[in-house]
Amino acid sequence: MENTEQKATASPTVFRFGLFELDASGGTLTRAGVRVKIQDQPFRVLIALLERPGSIISREQLRQRLWPDGTYVDFDGALNAILKKLRAVIDDDPNNPRFIETVPRKGYRFIAPVHTVSSESPARGTDS
Repeated sequence: MENTEQKATASPTVFRFGLFELDASGGTLTRAGVRVKIQDQPFRVLIALLERPGSIISREQLRQRLWPDGTYVDFDGALNAILKKLRAVIDDDPNNPRFIETVPRKGYRFIAPVHTVSSESPARGTDS
């Protein structure tokens, strides 16, 4: 009777990087405390990258996360557009990235330091 898979994706976590803070459970992204407008798919790609900073997330992993099996879409074009929107929101240049590095023929990697805060544990003694 355990729902560990659903709970894992629903665990409230806040990711902090640069001037940004992403609240995965609240569905918000802020920059220096000011809420930033971001569409659903770029937000989900950002969460995928923040969950595994420093690791390469393949285009196939992103496809599985964004589109359920049986969804027919111009995957390459759609993912490129999503990444372009995401980079515009977080002011990241693909030619000189601060946050998201493109790893040719492999995928994408989040390269900035990421601090996570789980709201399940008390936030005692947090250093930012």
